[in-house]
Amino acid sequence: MKTKERMYVMTAKLVNMLKAVPAAPQYPAWIERLKSEGKFVAAGKWSDNSGGMLIFRAESLEEAVDLVKDDPLVKNQAVQHEVKEWDANFDFEPIEY
Repeated sequence: MKTKERMYVMTAKLVNMLKAVPAAPQYPAWIERLKSEGKFVAAGKWSDNSGGMLIFRAESLEEAVDLVKDDPLVKNQAVQHEVKEWDANFDFEPIEY
């Protein structure tokens, strides 16, 4: 069965470790909130510790951008980030251009 879903991806680049340290303990609660709202899909850091990525659900790009504003690392200006719409294929099907 082929499954497609529009999701949102935030990529983040760590720019200030001193600002990240006090924000980091708040991050699990924010992720738990996304989980409880059914929005969380996956998150993780880059293996070189330079930042990370979050995949989540939202009704629109505007809602996605608003959700990310509550990310403790974003709020604390510890990361530069970008939010993009992602058309996810879970049972890959070639994309026509």
